[in-house]
Amino acid sequence: MNTGKTKTMLPLLFAALLAGGTLAASNVKPTPWVMQGVVRNAAGQPIPGVSVGADNTYFDGSEMWTVTDAQGRYKLDLKNTMGAWQAVARIKRKYADRQIDMTLEPDDTRPFGGKDGAIRNFTWRVSGKTPGGGLYGASFYAMNGFESEGDLVEYGDLEVTLTPVGALLDGSKGKAITVKYTAPLRDVPLGTYRVTARSLSGAGSVWVRARGGEYAPSAVVTLRYEAGTGEVLSVDVIRPR
Repeated sequence: MNTGKTKTMLPLLFAALLAGGTLAASNVKPTPWVMQGVVRNAAGQPIPGVSVGADNTYFDGSEMWTVTDAQGRYKLDLKNTMGAWQAVARIKRKYADRQIDMTLEPDDTRPFGGKDGAIRNFTWRVSGKTPGGGLYGASFYAMNGFESEGDLVEYGDLEVTLTPVGALLDGSKGKAITVKYTAPLRDVPLGTYRVTARSLSGAGSVWVRARGGEYAPSAVVTLRYEAGTGEVLSVDVIRPR
Protein backbone atom coordinates (compact mmCIF):
# COMPACT_ATOMS: atom_id res chain seq x y z
CA MET A 1 0.00 0.00 0.00
CA ASN A 2 1.32 3.42 -0.94
CA THR A 3 0.65 5.32 2.29
CA GLY A 4 2.77 8.26 1.16
CA LYS A 5 0.34 9.03 -1.68
CA THR A 6 -2.65 8.75 0.67
CA LYS A 7 -1.11 11.16 3.15
CA THR A 8 -0.42 13.62 0.33
CA MET A 9 -3.97 13.50 -0.99
CA LEU A 10 -5.74 13.98 2.35
CA PRO A 11 -4.55 17.57 2.98
CA LEU A 12 -5.48 18.48 -0.59
CA LEU A 13 -8.98 17.06 -0.15
CA PHE A 14 -9.39 18.88 3.16
CA ALA A 15 -8.32 22.17 1.55
CA ALA A 16 -10.86 21.67 -1.23
CA LEU A 17 -13.61 21.11 1.32
CA LEU A 18 -12.72 24.32 3.12
CA ALA A 19 -12.75 26.26 -0.14
CA GLY A 20 -16.16 24.90 -1.06
CA GLY A 21 -14.74 23.59 -4.32
CA THR A 22 -16.45 20.22 -3.92
CA LEU A 23 -19.87 21.86 -4.19
CA ALA A 24 -19.36 22.11 -7.92
CA ALA A 25 -18.16 18.55 -8.35
CA SER A 26 -20.54 16.11 -10.02
CA ASN A 27 -19.84 13.29 -7.54
CA VAL A 28 -20.81 15.25 -4.41
CA LYS A 29 -24.05 14.06 -2.84
CA PRO A 30 -26.54 16.59 -1.43
CA THR A 31 -27.35 16.64 2.27
CA PRO A 32 -31.00 15.82 3.12
CA TRP A 33 -33.08 18.90 3.97
CA VAL A 34 -30.25 21.25 2.95
CA MET A 35 -29.74 23.42 -0.15
CA GLN A 36 -26.21 24.69 -0.54
CA GLY A 37 -23.86 25.98 -3.20
CA VAL A 38 -21.63 28.79 -4.42
CA VAL A 39 -22.28 32.01 -6.33
CA ARG A 40 -19.56 33.12 -8.75
CA ASN A 41 -19.19 35.47 -11.69
CA ALA A 42 -18.42 34.21 -15.19
CA ALA A 43 -14.68 34.46 -14.43
CA GLY A 44 -15.09 32.05 -11.51
CA GLN A 45 -14.63 34.68 -8.79
CA PRO A 46 -16.82 34.23 -5.67
CA ILE A 47 -19.55 36.81 -5.10
CA PRO A 48 -20.32 37.71 -1.46
CA GLY A 49 -23.52 39.34 -0.26
CA VAL A 50 -25.89 37.64 -2.71
CA SER A 51 -29.37 36.78 -1.41
CA VAL A 52 -30.10 33.11 -2.13
CA GLY A 53 -33.48 31.56 -1.50
CA ALA A 54 -35.44 28.34 -1.73
CA ASP A 55 -39.05 28.71 -2.85
CA ASN A 56 -41.45 25.89 -1.95
CA THR A 57 -43.63 25.24 -4.99
CA TYR A 58 -46.39 23.64 -2.89
CA PHE A 59 -46.82 26.06 0.00
CA ASP A 60 -47.24 29.81 -0.52
CA GLY A 61 -45.18 32.09 1.70
CA SER A 62 -42.67 29.40 2.63
CA GLU A 63 -39.60 30.99 1.02
CA MET A 64 -36.34 30.77 2.95
CA TRP A 65 -33.41 33.12 2.40
CA THR A 66 -29.76 33.48 3.31
CA VAL A 67 -26.75 35.50 2.10
CA THR A 68 -23.48 34.26 0.59
CA ASP A 69 -20.31 34.61 2.65
CA ALA A 70 -16.94 36.05 1.61
CA GLN A 71 -16.22 32.90 -0.43
CA GLY A 72 -19.56 33.12 -2.22
CA ARG A 73 -20.90 30.09 -0.33
CA TYR A 74 -24.35 29.66 1.19
CA LYS A 75 -26.30 27.00 3.07
CA LEU A 76 -30.05 26.81 3.69
CA ASP A 77 -31.77 24.53 6.21
CA LEU A 78 -35.12 23.52 4.72
CA LYS A 79 -36.42 22.61 8.19
CA ASN A 80 -37.93 19.26 7.22
CA THR A 81 -40.58 21.00 5.09
CA MET A 82 -42.09 18.65 2.54
CA GLY A 83 -42.75 19.56 -1.08
CA ALA A 84 -40.66 20.59 -4.06
CA TRP A 85 -38.21 23.49 -3.88
CA GLN A 86 -36.86 25.87 -6.49
CA ALA A 87 -33.56 27.75 -6.06
CA VAL A 88 -33.56 31.52 -6.61
CA ALA A 89 -31.02 34.30 -6.07
CA ARG A 90 -31.02 38.09 -6.19
CA ILE A 91 -28.14 40.49 -6.28
CA LYS A 92 -28.15 44.22 -5.61
CA ARG A 93 -25.22 46.41 -6.55
CA LYS A 94 -24.65 50.14 -6.77
CA TYR A 95 -23.06 50.84 -10.12
CA ALA A 96 -22.44 54.23 -11.74
CA ASP A 97 -24.85 56.02 -9.38
CA ARG A 98 -27.56 53.41 -9.96
CA GLN A 99 -28.95 50.66 -7.78
CA ILE A 100 -29.12 47.57 -10.00
CA ASP A 101 -31.27 44.65 -8.87
CA MET A 102 -30.85 41.42 -10.83
CA THR A 103 -32.23 37.89 -10.55
CA LEU A 104 -29.74 35.05 -11.00
CA GLU A 105 -30.59 31.66 -12.44
CA PRO A 106 -29.12 28.51 -10.87
CA ASP A 107 -26.87 26.37 -13.05
CA ASP A 108 -29.39 23.57 -12.42
CA THR A 109 -32.96 24.91 -12.69
CA ARG A 110 -34.75 21.67 -11.77
CA PRO A 111 -36.99 21.62 -8.67
CA PHE A 112 -35.93 19.18 -5.96
CA GLY A 113 -37.50 17.39 -3.02
CA GLY A 114 -36.70 18.81 0.39
CA LYS A 115 -35.84 15.45 1.90
CA ASP A 116 -33.33 14.88 -0.92
CA GLY A 117 -31.56 18.20 -0.50
CA ALA A 118 -29.69 19.82 -3.39
CA ILE A 119 -26.55 21.56 -4.52
CA ARG A 120 -27.44 24.64 -6.53
CA ASN A 121 -24.65 26.88 -7.79
CA PHE A 122 -25.25 30.25 -9.43
CA THR A 123 -23.23 32.15 -12.02
CA TRP A 124 -23.69 35.90 -12.32
CA ARG A 125 -23.56 36.49 -16.07
CA VAL A 126 -23.20 39.89 -17.72
CA SER A 127 -23.58 38.55 -21.26
CA GLY A 128 -24.87 35.44 -23.00
CA LYS A 129 -28.28 33.83 -23.36
CA THR A 130 -30.76 33.66 -20.51
CA PRO A 131 -32.75 30.46 -19.85
CA GLY A 132 -35.80 32.26 -21.23
CA GLY A 133 -34.13 32.95 -24.57
CA GLY A 134 -33.19 36.58 -23.90
CA LEU A 135 -29.76 38.12 -23.42
CA TYR A 136 -27.99 39.20 -20.25
CA GLY A 137 -25.94 41.88 -22.00
CA ALA A 138 -26.81 45.43 -23.01
CA SER A 139 -27.85 46.85 -26.37
CA PHE A 140 -25.52 49.47 -27.88
CA TYR A 141 -26.79 52.18 -30.23
CA ALA A 142 -24.81 54.69 -32.31
CA MET A 143 -27.10 57.30 -33.85
CA ASN A 144 -26.43 60.20 -36.16
CA GLY A 145 -26.72 63.62 -34.61
CA PHE A 146 -28.45 66.59 -36.23
CA GLU A 147 -27.21 68.10 -39.49
CA SER A 148 -26.93 71.44 -37.73
CA GLU A 149 -24.22 69.87 -35.53
CA GLY A 150 -22.03 68.49 -38.32
CA ASP A 151 -21.99 66.14 -41.30
CA LEU A 152 -23.89 62.88 -40.95
CA VAL A 153 -22.02 59.57 -41.05
CA GLU A 154 -22.92 57.42 -44.05
CA TYR A 155 -24.63 54.11 -43.34
CA GLY A 156 -22.10 51.27 -43.38
CA ASP A 157 -19.13 53.64 -43.08
CA LEU A 158 -18.88 53.58 -39.29
CA GLU A 159 -16.58 51.55 -37.08
CA VAL A 160 -16.97 51.79 -33.31
CA THR A 161 -14.68 50.66 -30.50
CA LEU A 162 -15.93 50.10 -26.97
CA THR A 163 -13.13 49.91 -24.40
CA PRO A 164 -14.10 48.93 -20.82
CA VAL A 165 -13.56 51.57 -18.15
CA GLY A 166 -12.83 49.75 -14.91
CA ALA A 167 -14.40 46.41 -14.05
CA LEU A 168 -17.62 45.12 -15.54
CA LEU A 169 -20.77 45.04 -13.44
CA ASP A 170 -19.88 41.64 -11.95
CA GLY A 171 -16.33 42.71 -11.04
CA SER A 172 -14.65 40.83 -13.89
CA LYS A 173 -12.30 42.32 -16.48
CA GLY A 174 -13.84 43.16 -19.82
CA LYS A 175 -12.37 43.22 -23.33
CA ALA A 176 -12.42 45.90 -26.01
CA ILE A 177 -14.99 45.47 -28.79
CA THR A 178 -14.38 46.83 -32.30
CA VAL A 179 -17.01 46.32 -35.00
CA LYS A 180 -18.35 47.77 -38.22
CA TYR A 181 -21.60 49.33 -37.08
CA THR A 182 -24.57 48.58 -39.30
CA ALA A 183 -27.17 47.78 -36.63
CA PRO A 184 -27.48 47.95 -32.85
CA LEU A 185 -25.04 45.67 -31.05
CA ARG A 186 -26.68 43.08 -28.84
CA ASP A 187 -25.38 41.39 -25.71
CA VAL A 188 -22.58 43.83 -24.88
CA PRO A 189 -21.21 42.75 -21.46
CA LEU A 190 -22.72 44.98 -18.77
CA GLY A 191 -20.30 47.73 -17.85
CA THR A 192 -19.00 51.23 -18.57
CA TYR A 193 -17.15 51.92 -21.82
CA ARG A 194 -15.11 54.59 -23.56
CA VAL A 195 -16.45 54.79 -27.11
CA THR A 196 -14.51 55.96 -30.15
CA ALA A 197 -15.54 55.86 -33.80
CA ARG A 198 -14.01 56.28 -37.24
CA SER A 199 -15.02 56.45 -40.87
CA LEU A 200 -14.08 53.24 -42.69
CA SER A 201 -13.74 55.13 -45.98
CA GLY A 202 -11.49 57.78 -44.44
CA ALA A 203 -14.11 60.47 -45.00
CA GLY A 204 -12.90 62.40 -41.96
CA SER A 205 -12.99 62.35 -38.19
CA VAL A 206 -16.00 60.98 -36.37
CA TRP A 207 -16.83 62.44 -32.98
CA VAL A 208 -19.13 60.96 -30.38
CA ARG A 209 -21.10 62.14 -27.39
CA ALA A 210 -22.91 60.49 -24.54
CA ARG A 211 -26.39 61.57 -23.54
CA GLY A 212 -26.23 65.11 -22.19
CA GLY A 213 -22.57 65.51 -23.17
CA GLU A 214 -20.59 67.36 -25.81
CA TYR A 215 -19.12 65.97 -29.01
CA ALA A 216 -15.50 64.86 -28.64
CA PRO A 217 -13.12 62.24 -30.09
CA SER A 218 -14.32 59.85 -27.37
CA ALA A 219 -17.09 59.59 -24.80
CA VAL A 220 -17.67 57.47 -21.70
CA VAL A 221 -21.06 55.77 -21.57
CA THR A 222 -22.59 53.68 -18.83
CA LEU A 223 -25.67 51.56 -18.42
CA ARG A 224 -29.17 52.94 -18.33
CA TYR A 225 -32.39 50.98 -18.17
CA GLU A 226 -35.15 51.40 -20.75
CA ALA A 227 -38.52 49.73 -20.27
CA GLY A 228 -39.17 47.16 -22.97
CA THR A 229 -35.51 47.09 -24.03
CA GLY A 230 -33.48 46.48 -20.89
CA GLU A 231 -29.97 47.78 -20.26
CA VAL A 232 -28.79 50.22 -22.93
CA LEU A 233 -25.57 51.98 -23.95
CA SER A 234 -25.77 54.71 -26.58
CA VAL A 235 -23.88 57.53 -28.28
CA ASP A 236 -24.57 60.11 -30.96
CA VAL A 237 -22.05 60.37 -33.80
CA ILE A 238 -21.20 63.22 -36.17
CA ARG A 239 -18.44 64.26 -38.55
CA PRO A 240 -17.26 67.68 -37.36
CA ARG A 241 -17.07 70.39 -40.01
